[in-house]
Amino acid sequence: MPATSQNNQIYSRIQTLMHSRINTFLKKFHFVAFTLYFCRQIMNRKKATSAKTLFTTTQIPVRFSEVDSLKVVWHGHYYKYFEDGREAFGHEHGIDYLTVFEQGFVIPIVKSSCEHKNPLEYGDEAIIETTYVDTRAAKIQFTYKIFRASDKKLAATGATTQVFLDRDGQLVLNTPESVEAWKKKWKLI
Repeated sequence: MPATSQNNQIYSRIQTLMHSRINTFLKKFHFVAFTLYFCRQIMNRKKATSAKTLFTTTQIPVRFSEVDSLKVVWHGHYYKYFEDGREAFGHEHGIDYLTVFEQGFVIPIVKSSCEHKNPLEYGDEAIIETTYVDTRAAKIQFTYKIFRASDKKLAATGATTQVFLDRDGQLVLNTPESVEAWKKKWKLI
């Protein structure tokens, strides 16, 4: 048998063996990838069904005092809109500032963020969606979405974190019992 014919046969056998091993590897890889995907879907479904989300939506007009000479809402006023959302949330869900204060605590903001997407203008109506973010730590967290009512365009997103201080201004390291009771009432724990 000539050398080239022998080389071709060897090459053909190697190629067949490699294809066989590659196919076996790919089948195993696809099986593992599918299994991981399936497990993630189940875990995400459990998270979505077990966690209760509390939110409120409120609508406010953009006031003349909130815009600059270009009729655009000044960027700092979005934090006021977040506060409008927090107050509406507190009144709707029974955890407003006065209730917390009567229980012996104040809840100052220690962290806040805002991302501006599309500007609001004088005459617009703003829809503020305020969502409570549950945490085991002794703090209250909210996320916000502000939409322009006329076209539902997202105007801004943001988040705030508040901590508990007692009447002497000392940081409270454990979630107050009244807040734990509130969480139980709303089936957050």
